[in-house]
Amino acid sequence: MKRIPRIPRLQRVQCTRRTLQFKHHLGVELAGDKETVFLIGERERTMLRGRVVHLVGPPLDGRRTADELVAALDEREKLTQRRKDAKTQKRINDLYFASLRLCVELSLSPEPWPDV
Repeated sequence: MKRIPRIPRLQRVQCTRRTLQFKHHLGVELAGDKETVFLIGERERTMLRGRVVHLVGPPLDGRRTADELVAALDEREKLTQRRKDAKTQKRINDLYFASLRLCVELSLSPEPWPDV
């Protein structure tokens, strides 16, 4: 009787790096509310809800591994945070320039530019 060889640990790790996807016969459609994803097949329709599902749904096309999906979502979250920071800075700038206009109208001396 032949002995079954033991699977090395490295091969087990490689198995977790497979690509992820919904079943090939299902189409992914996003709803406009940024929380709903529809999986549409020939006979079935499934609705999934949640912000994470909305972010992860379209990239689950069988071309990306779990690590690549996490990296893409992390990059997207960083981009979102940079946009929020830019909006905050724009609001600060708008407030500062509004105060400058008010100072000019009231003939007051303006405060120096804030260091943020």
